[in-house]
Amino acid sequence: MHPPPVTIRPRLSVIVSAGSSDWVPAGLLAQLCSLPLDVEIVLAHARKRALQTPPGWPPERSLRQCAAEPELASQMNAGARIAGGEWLWFLPADTRLTASAVAAAYRLIGRREPVLGW
Repeated sequence: MHPPPVTIRPRLSVIVSAGSSDWVPAGLLAQLCSLPLDVEIVLAHARKRALQTPPGWPPERSLRQCAAEPELASQMNAGARIAGGEWLWFLPADTRLTASAVAAAYRLIGRREPVLGW
């Protein structure tokens, strides 16, 4: 008999709201792909069925998707419900990540204190 597989909870889940457009710009997708593989990516969109995996999305990088109403809050809440991360980072689809923003997020996580940021 084999032991059950070990499930590692992601430390950080990035939840992206696509709004009513059901798409995420290629620039943000590329930036999300460049995050460490232990960062969970969740795409919340307005479609009632799952979107196809975005073109160029690396096969080793998982992408979780969920559908919600097109409003930002509805999509963020839907993404949060399926996210597995200890920390949640909410991004509208028109966001662009900078090296300093990613570094700041990791600094906050490293402090191991409850925090709310914007």
